[in-house]
Amino acid sequence: EETSPAISPDTLELYAGLTYGPVGVKYYYTSEYFGTDKSASYVNFTLAQPLTETITLTANIGLNDGDGVKAAFGDSYIDYSLGLAKSLDAGFTATLQIVTTDLDPAPFGGVDSDSPKVVFGLKKVFDL
Repeated sequence: EETSPAISPDTLELYAGLTYGPVGVKYYYTSEYFGTDKSASYVNFTLAQPLTETITLTANIGLNDGDGVKAAFGDSYIDYSLGLAKSLDAGFTATLQIVTTDLDPAPFGGVDSDSPKVVFGLKKVFDL
């Protein structure tokens, strides 16, 4: 049985991105993907479309590819999300997203890693 190597968060990556209106694209590259000593790239397309003054529709699709991704997860994969962001008082933003991938559950001991997950977030912006 083949197992995935230990994944290390100690990863240096470079990225470049462009945004025009509500759409954006970013490209990430690393020569050492999460401790695998193999390269990987990630292309991410985003949408942040305001629906009202305080509510924004968000969508994301990203492709994770390269030898490092294949070593860590068994194959390249795509991630997706769809959500809403609500601006609150005092610099807070609340988010609600549905997030999923097309990952095969085999590298994760049969855990259904690609079933949709609901994620709630709360962030605060601080001025320096």
